[in-house]
Amino acid sequence: MLKRVLAALWLALPLSACAPLLVVDARPLAVDLGPSESRPPTYRGLPLYSGQLVLSESGGPVSLLFTLFVEEFSPYVHAGVLVFENGEPIVYEARGRIHLRTGTVPTDAIEGRIRARHLGRLLRQQNYVSIYDPPAGTDVDKVVRYVRAQYRSRLPFDPYFNTADHSQVYCTEFLALALQAGGVPLPAPTPVRDNPSLAVVRNWLKLSSDSVYIAESMVTPGRRVMTLSRRHSIKDVRLYQAAKAELHRRFSADQKLGNVFSWSGGSLHYRPAIEKFLARAVELEPESNNISEGGARRAVTALARSMFGAY
Repeated sequence: MLKRVLAALWLALPLSACAPLLVVDARPLAVDLGPSESRPPTYRGLPLYSGQLVLSESGGPVSLLFTLFVEEFSPYVHAGVLVFENGEPIVYEARGRIHLRTGTVPTDAIEGRIRARHLGRLLRQQNYVSIYDPPAGTDVDKVVRYVRAQYRSRLPFDPYFNTADHSQVYCTEFLALALQAGGVPLPAPTPVRDNPSLAVVRNWLKLSSDSVYIAESMVTPGRRVMTLSRRHSIKDVRLYQAAKAELHRRFSADQKLGNVFSWSGGSLHYRPAIEKFLARAVELEPESNNISEGGARRAVTALARSMFGAY
């Protein structure tokens, strides 16, 4: 079973090693303004500014798989920095693309660098996107100069997630270094989980670091400017995030990847029980157009208890 999951991971990665891309038709934009201090809108009625932090999640089994690797749950698996270029919001990000070669470990086949993507395109390709103001006291001009310089120098993408080596970077490492350029100390990396099933995958992919930077460690909840989605309502986003957090909580040291994922039809899938749980989670509170984060957690925890038993 584990070998099938490894093969599935390989085939599920081709579009982006740090944030798999899934293009969908544009839908009305769902906007949830955060608690960050209100500022005048700068772009299509939204308060967007250079130097803001852009965190996102693409949805699907691969996103959950990456989430399970680390001890601390984060609702985001990708990160970048927003910079206005010629009046347009551009996201600078570390991204890799896999070039399949027979008999090659997937990470050995990934090539990438710092790239620039329009925020509108990112919104079409991601499950949801959250914008955060950088930490108080950040020298935003230095952050912007840093990301532009790394883009021009084509700083390579790091497919092995080596936290100690900054000569090539993965997406959240790039964000941490950009903030460091603006005077923010590097955050403590988050330990990877001590789980035998995940360890087999990590060893196969040559992921040697025992800790990685996660997006959640670089933002302050009170500095969230907004959350945006073209795929879901904000209510559904919160319930989905709570469901992923519950699965992360329940993936203890004795759990196996085969309990969560299956391989069929040339791609990675959720196990039927997991797929049913995620589908039922976003259907909770059907009469409400919104739900608090705490309310989402309570509702999803109750659902998990009814489906999987007490944890």
